[in-house]
Amino acid sequence: YAQPSSVLEYKVSEQFIKDLPIRYIPLAQKVSLEALSNKLSIGGKSAFAQQVLILPADKANFPVRSRDYKDSDILGEYFIFPTEETNIFEGFIPAGESDIFGKRLQPKGSENFSIGNYVVAMTGGLNRSSVSATSAFRFNLMLFARDILGLAGFDIPLSNSTKILALNAPVWTDCEQRVLKSQASGSKIAGVIYECLTDSNNIQKLMDSAIVVAGSGLGLTSKETEKLEDSKIIGLVGRFGSRIYSALDVTDKIVQVGKLAAYGQYLAYENIEGAYTAKFEVEDKTALKQFEIDCDKTPAGLFLNLEFEACNYAYAIFSVKAKNYSSDWYEVERVIKEPDAKYLSIPISSQRNVLTATLISPNSRIGLDFDTPKGTSRRWLSNFRKSQGYEKSDVYVPMENVFVKVKRHLGLPSRQFKINCNDPTREVWNIMFVPQCRPNGIYIDVKSSTNNIIDLNSDGIAIQFQPRMGGSSYYLQSPRSSMDITLSLR
Repeated sequence: YAQPSSVLEYKVSEQFIKDLPIRYIPLAQKVSLEALSNKLSIGGKSAFAQQVLILPADKANFPVRSRDYKDSDILGEYFIFPTEETNIFEGFIPAGESDIFGKRLQPKGSENFSIGNYVVAMTGGLNRSSVSATSAFRFNLMLFARDILGLAGFDIPLSNSTKILALNAPVWTDCEQRVLKSQASGSKIAGVIYECLTDSNNIQKLMDSAIVVAGSGLGLTSKETEKLEDSKIIGLVGRFGSRIYSALDVTDKIVQVGKLAAYGQYLAYENIEGAYTAKFEVEDKTALKQFEIDCDKTPAGLFLNLEFEACNYAYAIFSVKAKNYSSDWYEVERVIKEPDAKYLSIPISSQRNVLTATLISPNSRIGLDFDTPKGTSRRWLSNFRKSQGYEKSDVYVPMENVFVKVKRHLGLPSRQFKINCNDPTREVWNIMFVPQCRPNGIYIDVKSSTNNIIDLNSDGIAIQFQPRMGGSSYYLQSPRSSMDITLSLR
């Protein structure tokens, strides 16, 4: 009777920011997390190459900046390539268009994330290496450099541009350092990048690299290769790069300037506000979850298809009616103070906290007893005085809410737990466990008042509890100081 394995569920708790300050309008893009029942993906449209970093929530410091994290902090890293169809100058995704990219997010070396909370950071990759042995920042610089070479008439096919990327590490490093030193606003970052790429030394290196790869699949014609070797053109681009735009068609000019300006805004946002972040959590569907019952509401709470109808207080007993509207079993766990005499043969006047777990069968309604929350008696008295006309109807008397743990069982319920000899009494599914420490190990008094057929297995011991008038009593013992218990409903 092994306990069912965990069933993981992914939930997006916070999406990437949608409403940006007016100065960052060019950055608007449609990228979002999507959580299905058992997996997580990121998709949409991206104006630039970006890197996606996944961090444990307890290691994410806000604002998140990618260069602040070591590889050991990062659970997963992905590279997003820019969407060519995106209108980069305006920065908005045309309405009605479907998502272009989509990636499933997984941790390194594993199929699924562990139970917990996570942060997903989407960054421009400045000063950040990646799984692709480059960075989004360098990839974007390569695209801008390709555009600049194109201004001089050198059409470099995008499919072969990664060769330009690999051969110009000194150029990208120079531009990285310039941007990091500038710590400038968006428009100035764009200017810093442009000045770096059109610097006479850097443009010379870019041209030289184009010549090197021209004969190895770059796709240039012999006439274009001759142009690349023309030192006059190299000098022209190097000395007067900023004037190249004067020869462009107006539309091309807007696109080129807008692309670089928008990327500058992107880096400025990350520098000032931090990387774009979203959050997700991974839960175990089979685990108990904390839940709050609010007695000021009607119903007082709703957990999936289990409704906590209302709080009741009568004859100094506080209870909540719970109704199960589904064909699944539910379990509610809470701590109740009960007299020791209820569990032991010797009456004792003191009270103890009893961990109590109650099963709720499909399509049923039961009452759950609780410790009386603070403020309950005062509210009951206030309601009585109102009914007698001694108190105004608008007088509000606060009382504490009730906290429980709830779970929905997938299939017939099964539960596994450990009992130590010094643990307090617990009641699970109307079966009482009262442990004692003895010189020869642990001894547990067991008393059942269940209305169901339940199998107990522990250290080779098997007991079947059945509905019986007056209940039934048993005991468990072991030479160790604890015992592992498995309960399974038949």
